[in-house]
Amino acid sequence: MENHRKKRKHERVDTLLEATFSDAERMYIDNILNLSLGGACVECHKPLEKAESITIIIPTYPPVKINARVRWCVKNGLKYKIGLEFSEVKPDQKRALLEFMRTFFWDRIN
Repeated sequence: MENHRKKRKHERVDTLLEATFSDAERMYIDNILNLSLGGACVECHKPLEKAESITIIIPTYPPVKINARVRWCVKNGLKYKIGLEFSEVKPDQKRALLEFMRTFFWDRIN
C-alpha cells in the first residue's frame, strides 16, 4: 500500500468513524479508517471489486453523500480494507468535509 501513499493528492487523517456505504446490491455500516478530500479507507466484511462504484455517507453535520470508486481491496483479518477515491466532490461537499476534518484535526488540515 506504500505506492498508494506516494500517489495521494490530499493528506489523509486517521479516524474511526461509523459510515454507511452501498454498492449496487447491499448497504453496509462499517468504519472509515482514514479520510481526505479525495478519498477514504473503509473496513468491510465483504470484498469489493476494483473500479466498483459505491456511494458513501460520511457522518458530517449534515451528512455528506459522495460517489466513489474502489481503488484497491486487501484482506485484513476477518474484514477487508478498501481504498476509495471520491468520483466528484462538489464545492459544498468539499466545504463540509474540510470543516469536519478541521474540527477534529485542526492542527493538520489547512
